[in-house]
Amino acid sequence: MTNALTPLAKTLRKNPTEAEKLLWRQLRSKGLSGRKFRRQQPIGDYIVDFVCLEKMLIIEVDGGQHAENENDRRRDAWLQSEGYTVLRFWNNDVLGNLGGVMERICEYCGAPSPQSPPLKGGEEEGNALPDGGEEKGEASVKEGGGKPSLKGRERTGKQYLGQLLFALLLLVPASAFAHVEGGQATGFITGLQHPWSGLDHVLAMIAVGIWGAQLGNPAMWLLPVTFPMVMSLGAMMGLLGIPLPGVEIGIALSAILLGTMVVGEVRPKMMVAALLVGFFAIFHGHAHGTELPAGQSGLLYSMGFVIATGCLHGIGISLGLVHRWPVGRLALRGAGAFIAVMGVTFLWKAL
Repeated sequence: MTNALTPLAKTLRKNPTEAEKLLWRQLRSKGLSGRKFRRQQPIGDYIVDFVCLEKMLIIEVDGGQHAENENDRRRDAWLQSEGYTVLRFWNNDVLGNLGGVMERICEYCGAPSPQSPPLKGGEEEGNALPDGGEEKGEASVKEGGGKPSLKGRERTGKQYLGQLLFALLLLVPASAFAHVEGGQATGFITGLQHPWSGLDHVLAMIAVGIWGAQLGNPAMWLLPVTFPMVMSLGAMMGLLGIPLPGVEIGIALSAILLGTMVVGEVRPKMMVAALLVGFFAIFHGHAHGTELPAGQSGLLYSMGFVIATGCLHGIGISLGLVHRWPVGRLALRGAGAFIAVMGVTFLWKAL
């Protein structure tokens, strides 16, 4: 079967994903203390992304289609029965946290963590030898390991500290439900300010952004785009006086479910995630739409709260970027638990 897979393996080497290209630059040319890696290597009935035969270590770089994939579980079980260790990373991990990915690989290889080599102009990644061997090339290795410099760590820390402080400042006025000020919606400015006045809306919107960041592309932009679009439909229903039962219950459940998704870093199919976000968006939009007083511009008011919702999503995405570090993932799960608990509180009050 291995020989039959060779043509397909050659094709895969010539058409790597961006994440595979980036990781291959680290692994090729025996950069990990002489450890030799092959890419798109046939083993049994399968083709693995990267393998170090010396260490019996297989590395797979997966996209979202591999989430909860039964075929991958069977494949990993067979490879492990043959004595291989299988490490799996999401594309988003490689593209956004290459240092962390390499540190984990080096733990299994017993090698220091190399620094990412600079891209060369016109560098081609598709010239692997037919047998899966490495083509000639240079990879720079940072002496003493590939950990970021002190200045780099300080700069990164300051950036995320600034994002966190900005988010906290925006949360300061969030001391009550967003949907109790029906008579105060007076136009664009009020629509822009309205979502910030309620903790239920703020937490649900930030949860959408965090969850999207955890899932990576395309969910990082698809979910924050889906929510305002569907929310506008709900707002139109509210403006036209079309009744929607259980609005406050739906809003409370959105905080519970979205917070739970963040806690578990749940990775459903993209369509399922978009449908879940869109379903709850109808309740949030309807609540906003029903609070427009007679005589005010429904269009300007709707534009205002849609823009404000997008800003809240952006804050959630910014906070969600810390998931690239283990302590960041733990902090995000804590934030998701807080959002879910607050959702239970909202549900209790709604009932």
